[in-house]
Amino acid sequence: MIQLKGRPLGRPFALHCQNASLYSCIKSKQANNLALFQSKTYYLHMSFPTTHAVLTGDFIDSRRADLVSLDTAMEALSSAMPVLAEDSGLDLPLPFHRFRGDGWQVFHPDPQASLRTALRLIARLAASGTGLKTRIAIGIGQATLSADHNLATSHGPAFVQAGLLLDDMDRTDRLILAYDAGQMHCAMTGLVDVMSRSWTKAQGEALFLALASGDEPTQEEIAKHLGVTRQAIQQRLAATGHNQLKEALYAFEATLRDPS
Repeated sequence: MIQLKGRPLGRPFALHCQNASLYSCIKSKQANNLALFQSKTYYLHMSFPTTHAVLTGDFIDSRRADLVSLDTAMEALSSAMPVLAEDSGLDLPLPFHRFRGDGWQVFHPDPQASLRTALRLIARLAASGTGLKTRIAIGIGQATLSADHNLATSHGPAFVQAGLLLDDMDRTDRLILAYDAGQMHCAMTGLVDVMSRSWTKAQGEALFLALASGDEPTQEEIAKHLGVTRQAIQQRLAATGHNQLKEALYAFEATLRDPS
């Protein structure tokens, strides 16, 4: 079983915010039980004991792509699993499965991390330079992961939700969330979907690193990692609406409720 490091399961705490935004409040770790922020109480569940996230996706217009590009794009996604797992405090890489040639699936034990994971995968794909785009359907609900972490033999409502959503996805959508997760969260997902569609290779490289949760890297650290100037990173992130993305992600993660 995948375990979260240092994260008590199912223990919510309320955020008491006196700062200008929910994002700055969470980052400053100001917490006070049953306190109100703008007349609302936001519970941040670090993890739900029985509720998980399944991301199911496929490449858009993959029939027009050559095999090398498909394999490169798939490798870009699968190779991100150890990084995404470590970012969430997990011992093992997130389970990843490729199917039907251009289809893929990821299991994440913490549903709060689902939207951030999707956006980082979109950024990773953009950074691959293949030019391929992906659709992603996020299912949130109960899920049973097989003992060997093989998603082909895993099951549960979250897997079913994600598969059905992908099959029924409208042509105008590229990122969609299970409707029973909440109207606000679905609307938020649709907004960041549109924001992520035009990311370039350079922007994807910067965003994959910048959207890490926990101890986020500074622009100087990202610049050093990519071998460019801090000004270049600043320009790339500003062009993607990075600050607004962070606001949306922290709001999503702070208000997601266990639907079970």
